Amino acid sequence: MAAAILVATSIAGAAQPVAAGCGINVTFVNRENVTAKVDERESKSKAVAVVFGTNWWKKLGDGTISVPANGQKTRAYTTSFGCDIPKRYKFLVKSSGNSKTIYKPNEDGFTSKRNITVTIDF
Repeated sequence: MAAAILVATSIAGAAQPVAAGCGINVTFVNRENVTAKVDERESKSKAVAVVFGTNWWKKLGDGTISVPANGQKTRAYTTSFGCDIPKRYKFLVKSSGNSKTIYKPNEDGFTSKRNITVTIDF
């Protein structure tokens, strides 16, 4: 009975989040010989669907990160879901007129790691 009430509440949209936010650190490692830019508005996290309708992509930030040629930068973010919920990340990276999306851990998987390394190489 309790499970049925939880499901009904979740579908109605009245369920509370499983846990609020999780701090993560992302290190961007640029293997290119030119500066790369990470578009935070298009870099997002997505949690495993724990409750119906909760697995949408959520943006990580509002700016642009410049990662120097053959260098690295680390940024701290707070995700929309708790640390106990596995997540997938995607980062939009641009360099020399090219762009690509890098997924962590990959396009189909999820991770509970709180330290993520994104290697930039076109």
